[in-house]
Amino acid sequence: SSLPNEGWNVSETSTSITGLKCAEQVSFTVVATAADGTTQGAPQSISLFTSSSGPSGLYASDVTTSSVTLNWAASLCAGVEYVLEGTTLPTEGIIVSGTSYKISGLTGGKQLNFTIKAQHGNTVIRGDPASITVYTVPNPVKNLLVSIVNKTYATASWTAPDGDHGSYVLQLAGTPAHELNTNKENAVFAGLIPTNSYSIYVAALAGDKLTTSTKVSKSFVCPVPPSWCLSRTTPKCCSTASTTCKSLDKSCYCDTKCTQYGNCCEDYKSTCH
Repeated sequence: SSLPNEGWNVSETSTSITGLKCAEQVSFTVVATAADGTTQGAPQSISLFTSSSGPSGLYASDVTTSSVTLNWAASLCAGVEYVLEGTTLPTEGIIVSGTSYKISGLTGGKQLNFTIKAQHGNTVIRGDPASITVYTVPNPVKNLLVSIVNKTYATASWTAPDGDHGSYVLQLAGTPAHELNTNKENAVFAGLIPTNSYSIYVAALAGDKLTTSTKVSKSFVCPVPPSWCLSRTTPKCCSTASTTCKSLDKSCYCDTKCTQYGNCCEDYKSTCH
């Protein structure tokens, strides 16, 4: 192939053939001819492909809840186009002439698998295609609620986001701070300190446990329990013995005699001394 029909006459034991196409299959036959120009030896044949270069370095950019842009390095073969196949695309793939393509109309948190290969006309260039798995960004959770269970516990609950997701990551900002992962639409935070301010942040994670939605948050102040001295109006503590120096719920005392009778409020020591 790529030679005149009558072939080439070569006097040496090697020759260079140019003007071939990238990734083209070529076949050659060499026959030794005697000086009379007629007598020939047994022919020797070979078939091979010229060097090829498919697309490489496939990566995703501008990933959102509903779209993703795929990018790749061009084939070294001139005049090629690319066949992109994968999730949400037609079975036969789509033809792309450039080195990037934006796919829209996707679902949040969805796993997507794509493969791209180069071709000349209808002939696919030999070599491994480039592949990638990517997740769209999950949608945010909905209806986040925070409830105080008691003086040191708070619960958070929410509704799952639209689309797909894998799990959730939660952060409690404040003192003490905390972070956790869960597959449920609720969580409990313990060890809170009354009067401290907190914020709870919830984000949905995609199946790769890396791609994260926009965070949704709720802020709150851990309230003072009615059984603490801090629940009293001024004064919080009494400097003399007093049978009326009680917490807001009247369950304990905040006067100087409570230590003697063992009926001090839980925060008496930290609040009154």
